[in-house]
Amino acid sequence: MILGKIETLINYKSVNKNIETICNFLKYKNLSDIPTGRYELDKNIYFNIDEYISKDISKGIIENHQRYFDLQIILTEEEMVGYKDLTGVSSINYSIENDIEFFDKADFFIPFYKNYFMIFFTQDGHAPCLHLNKNACMVKKVVFKIPVLTS
Repeated sequence: MILGKIETLINYKSVNKNIETICNFLKYKNLSDIPTGRYELDKNIYFNIDEYISKDISKGIIENHQRYFDLQIILTEEEMVGYKDLTGVSSINYSIENDIEFFDKADFFIPFYKNYFMIFFTQDGHAPCLHLNKNACMVKKVVFKIPVLTS
C-alpha cells in the first residue's frame, strides 16, 4: 500500500507504467467536475467516480482484487479505510467476473483525506468508505483500476 499527497503521485511512476498515464490525465482534468460513473481512460485503465455516505466502521468489509489494483483519490471530505495484509492468505471466495473477494475484519485503520491518494496492490485488503469521525459525510472519490502487469 502507498499513501501520499496527490502532488507526489508522479514519484511512483516506476512502480507501474500506468501511473504516469494517470498523472498526465490529472494535469488536465478536474475530477471534481466529472459526474459519477465509470469511464475508460485508455485500453488498460478505467476509473469510477463514486459519491456515497460514509458508513460506520463496524460495517467495514475487507475487499481485495487480483487482476487490477486500486489507485484511490478522495475528492471531497474524508474517510477511514480498514487495512489487512493478505500476504500468504489463501483466496476463499474470489469472483473472477467481478475481480473481487471479501475477508473479515481489518488489522488496523488509516485516515484518508481530501487531495491524498492510496494505492492498494493485490496483497492489500482494504475496507473503504468508513466514517473518519463518528459522523457520516458525503464523500466523492475516484478509483482508478490499473491492470496488474505480468512479465
